[in-house]
Amino acid sequence: IRGLSAVRMWRRWAQRGVYATAGAAGVAYASSPGFRRSVTFWSTVAPFVGEYQGIKLRAQWEGWEPSELEAHIHNFHHRTALRAVDIILRLGGIYVKIGQFASTMGVGILEDAYIQALRPLQDGVPPRSLAEVSEIIERDIGVPMDELFRSFDPKPVGAASIAQAHRATLSDGRQVIIKVQYPEVPELYAADFDNLELITRFLFPQNLPLIAGLRKRHQAELDFRQEAANLDEVRANLAARGFEPSLVRVPTVPDGRLCTQHVLAMEYLEGHSLAAAIEVEMAEVASALGLESAAALREQLMRRDC
Repeated sequence: IRGLSAVRMWRRWAQRGVYATAGAAGVAYASSPGFRRSVTFWSTVAPFVGEYQGIKLRAQWEGWEPSELEAHIHNFHHRTALRAVDIILRLGGIYVKIGQFASTMGVGILEDAYIQALRPLQDGVPPRSLAEVSEIIERDIGVPMDELFRSFDPKPVGAASIAQAHRATLSDGRQVIIKVQYPEVPELYAADFDNLELITRFLFPQNLPLIAGLRKRHQAELDFRQEAANLDEVRANLAARGFEPSLVRVPTVPDGRLCTQHVLAMEYLEGHSLAAAIEVEMAEVASALGLESAAALREQLMRRDC
């Protein structure tokens, strides 16, 4: 009888524990965007992780040769590359930023199927509405839009994973580019990188140091005041060596009011972007080395680093 009573008591406490855990999870899901983000992420990618681990377990059970395992892993990546991009677009945020980075610098690190599938991310992401952008600016600066700008182009010149940029004219007539950070980005940053590190541990463990480095780098990018300080530092260094402004122009921040954690106004400059200039230079170096393209040069450099 005592044993039966103990079992019943244990069951009651176990049930209470399950209810409490479920209740706590429900509260966390309702109140924590980061928790909801993690649930969405893992409910989407868990099947991929399970399939990948299943291939490795099957290889152990059936005694596959290394070449056979490699062929199965290659087929897995080829089948899942486009689906992975769909997930990235649905989740947005830092996942898009990592995808954009991987599409240009992942050669020699990721399977080519992922490189090809991720490249359309370079064209940007769907922008936020002008009403949302205006709300962010007015909330961060504390001044109405019509007092800050003589004109503000509603169509962004670019929309990326954490922010978008618009061309505008300040009230004094100066031409600027206004970079506006999406409000949910800082709150979701930690959860997103925790998830990225965990799935990298499952699928690409050799790339964990790369993810750790990206996490540190992108943390600084969440504060646009730091970006403004970096612009000043780069401009001073280039000027000290005679490159700025004769060969290279680094935009100034023309209005201190428009330099906050989430909003940054930069001088509008005509000309080719730094990224485009670097691509031309890399193509010339690749040609001099007898390589077909800048992509081939990047591939050799990444393989050497590995």
